[in-house]
Amino acid sequence: MVKKTNAFLRLVKKGATPFINLVTLISSSRSKQPFNIGQQPILNSDWQNSKPNWISLSKPDDFEKAVRFNPVVKAAINLLATSSSNGKKVAVDVETGEIIPWTTNDPAIRKAYELLILRPNPLQSAKEFSFQGTFYLKTFGNRYVYPNMPIGFNKKVDLLNVSTLINLPSQFVDLKTTGKLYDQTKISGIISEYAVTNTDPVTKYNPEIILHFNEVNVSSYLPTIMGVSKIEVLKFPISNVQKAFEAMNTILTSRGMSGIISPKKSDGMGINIPLSEPEKEEIDKKFKADYGLLNGQNPFLISPIALDYTPTLMNSEELGIYQDFSNNAILIGNEFGVPPELIKTYIKGATYENQVQSVRRLYQDTTIPMVSDEDLYWSYRLDTFKYGFEIQTRWDHIPALQDTFKEKAIALNFKGRTAKDAWDRRIIHQNQYLEMIDQPTVNGGDKIFKEQEDEANKKEVDEEGNTAS
Repeated sequence: MVKKTNAFLRLVKKGATPFINLVTLISSSRSKQPFNIGQQPILNSDWQNSKPNWISLSKPDDFEKAVRFNPVVKAAINLLATSSSNGKKVAVDVETGEIIPWTTNDPAIRKAYELLILRPNPLQSAKEFSFQGTFYLKTFGNRYVYPNMPIGFNKKVDLLNVSTLINLPSQFVDLKTTGKLYDQTKISGIISEYAVTNTDPVTKYNPEIILHFNEVNVSSYLPTIMGVSKIEVLKFPISNVQKAFEAMNTILTSRGMSGIISPKKSDGMGINIPLSEPEKEEIDKKFKADYGLLNGQNPFLISPIALDYTPTLMNSEELGIYQDFSNNAILIGNEFGVPPELIKTYIKGATYENQVQSVRRLYQDTTIPMVSDEDLYWSYRLDTFKYGFEIQTRWDHIPALQDTFKEKAIALNFKGRTAKDAWDRRIIHQNQYLEMIDQPTVNGGDKIFKEQEDEANKKEVDEEGNTAS
């Protein structure tokens, strides 16, 4: 650094105009600052050559920074995590489809209630556990849940043996594959082990007990068992949002002067005559004290001297920064399935009706399908089917969805009456009737009509009467 400084001074003494390396200057000044500015995710900087600057996504830590230090991305994931954790878990009988009360005196039901409703582990509530899991899944593309079981019972996941559920930190989870993929029937045939690398020593886990949730893998170059984070495709809009914040901050903190006041005085040769010091002081005093938009100030100046005014200040609207910022925020929301009205990057705002519709869209189009898929995986890996039930999530308590469920009930009632009328008129067969009222069909139902059912019922009643006599 001393050599660079001496070279700089020699250039100045020779009358040359040196090029100041601002990157070196900024990096040296940052070392004296009390905060770790290096946490900012913008890394691939090549501004000197007017080339684009994109965030780095070369390692898992970069993905976390891209979310934690970008309010638009974090808002989108927070909305997903919050909405998904708002659902109410229920146990549904696999045969009847009816909800089994959590108060049922059944060991498997009580264990599922303890893990998914009360407290999955000593450190987190069920809502916190769900929120963290969604954050890991959407940030890194993969979520790993470790079901803690007693030694001797931890070879395979069994609901009754699980004591706690823990979200492993996705950025520190690594796995070793067997090299086999498409001809395997068990996960252990594909993955030989999972490992958490931020512990000393590294903690290794049996692949048969780790619950691995993952985003859909659309890459041809990665094993299909690993999810691909949505952050990967959002590298460019996230970088643009970061740069928009930097630009807006620069405008707000380094506005400088608003404009230039210059005299229109000239001599006989047409050469401008500069203002005298008393004239400068008088105009400056007048502008500061007497003129402006505050109470008691005059918004107009009647100047005894001919003046020109050249504005030098540009705001973010004039530069189009806010519009670009909002457009990139919409791209981020679209990738996560979050309506732009909920991220609220616009100035005008949205009506209450639009807000409610946007919340409804978030649940119906993104959150509910995502959680439904997760529930199937929970039921499969915890093997709840063995105990006669599956895990599902109910949403009828969400205020924004009340009208939807009401409309669905009205529609179902109308369909039911229409189906009943068609069935009574012998227009449709039994399976068509069942399909119209959203019920499962039965074997041979496509050959049974109303009169056949009436005859079968009459015959059954006659047989019961004869038996009784």
